[in-house]
Amino acid sequence: MEVRDVVDLDYALVCYNIDSKKAVCPPELSDKNQPETYPVWSPDGQYLYYCSGPILWQNRNTVPPENYDKIKYDLRRIAYDNETNRWGKAETVLAADQTGLSILLPRISPDGRFLLFCMCRYGCFPIYQPSSDLYLMNLNTGQYRKLDINSEYSESWHSWSSNSRWFAFSSKRQGGSLTRTYLSYIDETGQAHKPFVMPQKDPAYYDSLLETYSVPELIKSSIKVSKSLLARAARSEPSEIVDIPITGATPQVGPSEPWQERE
Repeated sequence: MEVRDVVDLDYALVCYNIDSKKAVCPPELSDKNQPETYPVWSPDGQYLYYCSGPILWQNRNTVPPENYDKIKYDLRRIAYDNETNRWGKAETVLAADQTGLSILLPRISPDGRFLLFCMCRYGCFPIYQPSSDLYLMNLNTGQYRKLDINSEYSESWHSWSSNSRWFAFSSKRQGGSLTRTYLSYIDETGQAHKPFVMPQKDPAYYDSLLETYSVPELIKSSIKVSKSLLARAARSEPSEIVDIPITGATPQVGPSEPWQERE
């Protein structure tokens, strides 16, 4: 079996104001050579959390970057004042130098108490790495720990329920190849309980399913847009997409050739 990997060739964090219909790149996040990804707001809107890696290369024609398997991302955040529309100074919440691992996919519980995230050996895409595990940080104390529910395979994409008592996550624990969605109850102390695979009407559903479940998102109501409309939007040509004016840095475009199977 061939294993593929992922590297950020082009990156920029952009904030879109729905009221003014304008997009801006915060000054603290405007370095076009600094890879920044996986942004998420704190529930109170006062901080934007994200992952930040080292400068990957000087020569963007080198793909993958030299020593990519040693690149690790930090967990950072930047303050935002909604009343004045001003950004603060970016700060490191947890550094890869401290953990020895790459820190990815931060998601904050709606009650603002816990931050759930992944750590893996390197890079920015944990779902391909068996080393990827789920960790939980207490935002009041800054202390974090590896959850007991991890397996020997990759645990990655996760999301919280609206009451902060459940979370869904992607796992390859059923053999290491196909990703399934698991649910885990988490109590008020931050203790995650035994996970179970997302139930289906047919108990044997997963036995013959050769497709993968990724990026689960727990929601409170049904989706109003049809899947065919979403698919058309995803497959639209660039000329059909409305451009959003961006104030600030413009990301550089690196090599964009698709992956090709070797002869």
